[in-house]
Parts: sequence; structure tokens; C-alpha cells
Amino acid sequence: MSAREAKNTCALFSLRAISRADKWQKNVNMEVRFTSQYNAGPMAQLLVLYNTPADPAAFDHYYHHTHIGLAKKIPGLRSYVISNGPVQAPTGTAPHLVAILEFDSLTDLNAAVESPEGRAAAADLSNFASGGATLLIYDSKAV
Repeated sequence: MSAREAKNTCALFSLRAISRADKWQKNVNMEVRFTSQYNAGPMAQLLVLYNTPADPAAFDHYYHHTHIGLAKKIPGLRSYVISNGPVQAPTGTAPHLVAILEFDSLTDLNAAVESPEGRAAAADLSNFASGGATLLIYDSKAV
């Protein structure tokens, strides 16, 4: 099934679900979201695993009020999501925070990292990530 067919099938299913829900209950509020797997092909991702910092509260404040704004300026950024709340690891030590930044391709991701905005975001890590961070770059695909 092509991406366009998947998107149309998902939209049709959503419309049918809304129609059925309206028959069962008045004033149903439903939100329909299409994920990137339905409207785009493979993506390149930058996964950042932030280790536990010396001062978690200061890390969280700086990350949310300063670093996110810098990272959102990186050219070619398609999606930026972070973990919400404590991260759990079945074994070993869990990171304090996980961030996933998506780009259209590895070429775009590498160009973004080398851009002035990408370099500024990377240089900013020393201002708050006292526990260190692991950065992983890879291609991804829906399965």
C-alpha cells in the first residue's frame, strides 16, 4: 500500500469512526492525527539520550526555556519530541530525558548539524547537560 493509499484509508476509517460515534453519543469530540508513517516515507532521526544531570530541576528549566528554542531553529527539522516524565529502562540506568529530532534524510540531518543553528544547539549542551549526552544518528522506517 502506498503512502497516499494509507493516508486515504486512514482518513476514511476516521470519518466512519466519527460518523458511528455521532450516532451513539451526541457532542462527541474526536481528534484525528496522522503520523509521519502515513504521510511520509523513511526519515532520518537524531536521538539524544541525556544522562542524569547534577541538578535535574535546573536541567529541566534550562532545557524547556532555552534549549528547545535553539533546537527548533535548526533548518530542515520536521519533528521534535521529548520524553514526558521519568524514563524507564528494563535494565541498566535510564536517561534523564530522551529527545528525537526528525529530518527528511541523512543528508538533510547532516547539513542541519553543520548549520550555524545546529552548531549553536550543540554548543549549548555544555550549558545544561552536566551528566553528558549520547547522540545517535540513523535512518528510520515504518514497519
